[in-house]
Amino acid sequence: MRIEDIAREAGVSSATVSRVLNRPDLVRPDTRERVEAVIRAHEYIPDSLARSLASKQSRTVGVLIISISNAYYMEITEAIHKRLRDTGYMMLLGATDDSPLLEKRYALDFAARRVDGIIVIDVSNENVVSGFFSRESEKRPIVLVHSNASLRGSGIREVFLDQALGMRLALEHLWSLGHRDITFLRGRRGYSYDLKERAWEEWLGERGSKARKDRVLRVDEPNTE
Repeated sequence: MRIEDIAREAGVSSATVSRVLNRPDLVRPDTRERVEAVIRAHEYIPDSLARSLASKQSRTVGVLIISISNAYYMEITEAIHKRLRDTGYMMLLGATDDSPLLEKRYALDFAARRVDGIIVIDVSNENVVSGFFSRESEKRPIVLVHSNASLRGSGIREVFLDQALGMRLALEHLWSLGHRDITFLRGRRGYSYDLKERAWEEWLGERGSKARKDRVLRVDEPNTE
């Protein structure tokens, strides 16, 4: 079964079948469903290696996270996965365990697998400051998703998460409901925790409500954030 055969049976052009396989978001829903029905009926599996050699695209994106057991990272990863799937891409996932060395190794491994791009969630300072990701971004698109203000302006595509603003918005909501004795639950270490604790202290101070240290609860579990 070839693309031409699928096109003939579905009553469309070969180019349309190719778009259904590679960019389904560009095809009208009724046409896409008709082509996909033929593909399912014949259990057609495209040769991904041949496609990548011909198009010089692998239709894969590498995603780096710190931990696969942390609900925060998995929620973001699921959203990325769904978006990639809907646009005809596959996702490769790597967990760095907060190690700059592992982060670098995964990025190089993704590059060796000819991914079309890399998304790094909570990138390490070391691999940005050293220029590693800047050099890699010259070869393929790289997007950094982070909340570290000191890394902004690196010249690499980024999505900046303003966690201090997020904390302030959460506090404003609780305050509007009449809550005044607000406890901050955090892990024992981590830039993100420190950032949000400072925002918590500053916000309460601005309202004349001193942040009490006995209202900061530290937990040992590493994946509670």
